[in-house]
Amino acid sequence: MKRSLIIVVVLAAAVSRSAAQEVKEELFKGIKMGDRVEITLKSEFALRGRLVQTEVNDEGKVVYKVDQAVDLAKMTKYILDVALEYPELNGELGVERVNIKSVKKLKQLTPEEAKLMEKLRQEALDSTKKEDDKRRTATAKEDQTRQDEIEAAEKAKRAKEMEAEAAELKKRAAELEKSASIYKKFPPPAWGPERNAEISKKGGLKLPISAEEQEFQKNYDLWMQYDQYLKNKDKK
Repeated sequence: MKRSLIIVVVLAAAVSRSAAQEVKEELFKGIKMGDRVEITLKSEFALRGRLVQTEVNDEGKVVYKVDQAVDLAKMTKYILDVALEYPELNGELGVERVNIKSVKKLKQLTPEEAKLMEKLRQEALDSTKKEDDKRRTATAKEDQTRQDEIEAAEKAKRAKEMEAEAAELKKRAAELEKSASIYKKFPPPAWGPERNAEISKKGGLKLPISAEEQEFQKNYDLWMQYDQYLKNKDKK
């Protein structure tokens, strides 16, 4: 019983392989390389084109060739030259055999039809090129506008920074000028840190402080600022 079951399984597998082979051969029955065909995919999407093969020539370019002796049933992938069928396309499409539901041979285009198709194809390519050029021009314009906006923003930012730097320099110059006048009015060695300490001590002891001493102590920070400026200047 077990032996009979094995024989049945083997026979079923053989029948299945034979049926699959028949399906492969049936797909391209009466069709040869170079024919114009319509391939319907299992997704029900159909493609039209001429069955071709591709190869790379001596210049390194991909070119079409047609070898009618090729057994289409043994191929796993098929190349369709779709240039004349779909004017908006320019090239070929590859189709895997596993995705093919059926193949139908179409009549070859007459010279007049081929000429008309080529004209339509060229018009479609020209239209596509114009659209691409228009899109690229628009994109370039948008990019330039964005670049101009970025540069304008950077320029405004830099101008604002320079304005702030100028204001800071002006402020420092004014402070330096004021501290210089204080330093000139209260020159060392009569005036300085020791004199400031003495004035503070007098204040702590409730001793009289002159108006001149009060002014010096009030502007002591400016005095020290200019004194440090002069010391730094001497170091350079």
